[in-house]
Amino acid sequence: MDPLSDPISPSLDPPAMPETESFTIPELSDSEYLTEVLRLPEGKTEAQADQELVARANAAGIAATLPSVASQRQPASNCSVSSFGTQQDRTFSNASNGSASSALTPHSSVFGSPSSLFDTGSGVRRGSIASLTFSHYERYISSLDTATIQAQPPRVPLFANDGSAQSVVSFGSKKGNRASLKDRLRWKRKTIEPVEIKSCQKIFGVESGALHKLQCGHTHCVDCVRNLVNQAVQHESQMPPRCCSHPLPAPLVRTILNQEAQETFLLAVLKLGTPVEDRLFCPDPACGHFIPPHNSHDAKHPFDLTCFKCHGRVCAICKGTAHPVGEDCPQDWELAVLKKQQQQQDMGSWKRCYECRSLVEPTGESPYMTCRCKARFCSVCVGIWDPTTGCPNLCNFEGELQRRQQSEAAMSCANEQRLRANSSIQQLGLEQQEELQRFLDYKSQGKDALQTRHLMQEAALEEKYECQEEKLHERHEKAWTQQEDRHVAAEMGLLETLHQDELNIHLRLKHMEAYCNGLGRNPNSDAPVRVVTERDLRELGQQYYLRDDIGRMRESKINLMRERQAVKMEELQAKQTEEFSLFLDKRQEALDRLEAQFVQEESQFNDTFEGRQSRLQSRWVLAIEVLCKELEEQNPGQIYRRIATPRWPDERTLEVRK
Repeated sequence: MDPLSDPISPSLDPPAMPETESFTIPELSDSEYLTEVLRLPEGKTEAQADQELVARANAAGIAATLPSVASQRQPASNCSVSSFGTQQDRTFSNASNGSASSALTPHSSVFGSPSSLFDTGSGVRRGSIASLTFSHYERYISSLDTATIQAQPPRVPLFANDGSAQSVVSFGSKKGNRASLKDRLRWKRKTIEPVEIKSCQKIFGVESGALHKLQCGHTHCVDCVRNLVNQAVQHESQMPPRCCSHPLPAPLVRTILNQEAQETFLLAVLKLGTPVEDRLFCPDPACGHFIPPHNSHDAKHPFDLTCFKCHGRVCAICKGTAHPVGEDCPQDWELAVLKKQQQQQDMGSWKRCYECRSLVEPTGESPYMTCRCKARFCSVCVGIWDPTTGCPNLCNFEGELQRRQQSEAAMSCANEQRLRANSSIQQLGLEQQEELQRFLDYKSQGKDALQTRHLMQEAALEEKYECQEEKLHERHEKAWTQQEDRHVAAEMGLLETLHQDELNIHLRLKHMEAYCNGLGRNPNSDAPVRVVTERDLRELGQQYYLRDDIGRMRESKINLMRERQAVKMEELQAKQTEEFSLFLDKRQEALDRLEAQFVQEESQFNDTFEGRQSRLQSRWVLAIEVLCKELEEQNPGQIYRRIATPRWPDERTLEVRK
């Protein structure tokens, strides 16, 4: 049996949604939202209203669920409202188009992110059979849990002999060199024993090219290694092929396998690396081979994959035989329910994008559709649109458009008569339209209040730091003035001191001149004659020098004081500049923190209202389905058209209107 032909039924369990941390802001009051928008009685929560609606749906035979309030307190999904018109049936879908019951079950496989069948998670599509390389196997080995790999034992040389590991070049003594030479000669004379492989009991020569030394230290022949690879291909539990918990290296596997065996092995590796629910097998009972994901789309059949063995086509959605050109997959529950609710069972209605797997609404009378991911495809057969040649299947868009208009015209007459006869459906539509308007008004008021509060907080912070800046400037100016006053007082004191020194010099010089010139001596006095010595003359000369140099000394002392004062002023200015710079940094840091808080609050505001919008949209869709189901049970034989839910306006349109 082909080891790649074992399909395994995929699991339908939905992935767990991660929880995100949220915080409360004043504009997100749940009580005001319940009162002003949902108009719920006092004491009744949104979850209780959802439970009542789900109970009505279950009583009408509709198995449906609504997104919980707790799970929607995180950012909404990547499905935008503008690109998906009414967003109907995002939370439930019909069990089957052909069943008699219209019970809704959460079976759609396209509600979440695109399947990993088309994406590896790294943004690069996995290759087809033509691009299989051993890099897949190397990546798979590197992704294995290192805890399961046992510690490698010490590598023992294949032929261990005493003294054989001596170096060829020795830098020892002559005696050591002589002993090393004897050991090498003795090793050459030894007979080489043949190697026996324990796994297959075969004996090979030591120089045989059929032997391969593995990482664990064991030696295997080519047949043994090839047997390990074949067993791993046959049984997934033995993948990757290994010996002593050590996977076989990719170069060894590539060497021992031929081209066909390499493709089989790499397909097995790719199959093992593909999630069970994403594995695709050929639906032909005579083939049943595993189909690896393709790295490109077929222009005529973008949703089909080709079996490289029997060249049969497989639908990537239902994993069955490919459908005819232009026919949607019946297992695409979301698209089927959307068409049923809008009574658009023709081929030219909503289509699914082949690239991002989202639903696209036709806009105008264009032969092609453009998804928000920029992918273009035919609006009739979903073939990849070519800007030059158009549809690859050469669809007749004009005839299809004419048929669609005739069908819609015939259907609209009957639907309008039926809707005019039933006032409850019209009343429900009006109530939903009013609820939409209340929601938009409440959101606009909350956004205005949020922006006003942000402006007030920013203005208060600016005013606070402006006041602090004024006080800082006043303190700096006061310190500068005080320093200047101290410098002026010091200079005045120095000038007074220098003037007093000058007077003292002149007075001393006057007395010394009088002494040397004998002035004031009485000639009739009996006192001894005054003798003027050389020392007296030298001191007199010094006084003359001080008198003549007193101006220069005065200027030098004043300049020295002013230089010191200038240094102190520069130090004071540098200190004040640094203090002001720290103040500006602190101010900018506070503004940045406030701006980050504003961004976080705006993000939380938008996420909260996206969650509320998503829950409101799901509630509208389910309410319409429940009402129509109840009317159909009251009036057997009649089918009531599901009216479209109110269309959410584009955010850019609202901003322009404001």
